[in-house]
Amino acid sequence: AAKRSWGDLNGIYTRVAGKLCNGKPVYQTSAGDYFLFQPTDSTHWMVSDGEDVASCKASGWINTPSNVCGASPEACDGRWQENTGCDSDWCDAPGLAVKKAQCADVCGAHGSVANADTCECSCRDGFSGLRCEVSDELPPAYSVSGAAKRSWGELNGIYTLVAGKLCSGKPVYQKITGDYVL
Repeated sequence: AAKRSWGDLNGIYTRVAGKLCNGKPVYQTSAGDYFLFQPTDSTHWMVSDGEDVASCKASGWINTPSNVCGASPEACDGRWQENTGCDSDWCDAPGLAVKKAQCADVCGAHGSVANADTCECSCRDGFSGLRCEVSDELPPAYSVSGAAKRSWGELNGIYTLVAGKLCSGKPVYQKITGDYVL
C-alpha cells in the first residue's frame, strides 16, 4: 500500500481474540488503527478502521474483488485494489500483497515464539504485551494535574495504558473519559 500515503496500512496484522466478521477472524495492526477482515455477507477481504470493523461493514481503503479469494486473504495475491481516488472507486494494486506473517516477526525484538501455532510470544528484557512491545518500566496509569491556563483544565485526570496501542514505538495512555491521549 504505497499510493496516496496508504503506507501506514502496511505492517503485521494479528488475530483479534474472539472477533469474527462473516465467520472469519479479524486481524489488527500493532498500533490498533487498522483491521483486515471479511465484511458481512461478502466474499472479499478489506482493510479499514475500527468503526467499519465494529459492524463488519464493507468500507475501507484496501479491498479484493468479490468471489476471488473468500477463504483466505493470502489467496488474493495479485488481486488487491486500493481506494486511491483514481478514475474508478478501486484501482488495481498488483504489487500489494497479504502473506502469512512469520511468528518471529510478530514477537519483535523483545520476544520469542512460545507457540508457533498461535504466534503466542514469550517476552523478555522487561517487556510485555501481545507483541512484547510495552516496557514494564512504565506504569499502567498516570495522573495529570495543574493544567489550568486557557481552559486546559480538562487535560487534568487519570490516563490509563491503552493495550496494544503504540505511537512512535511508545505506549499510549488515554484519559479515563476518553477525550485525550498522552
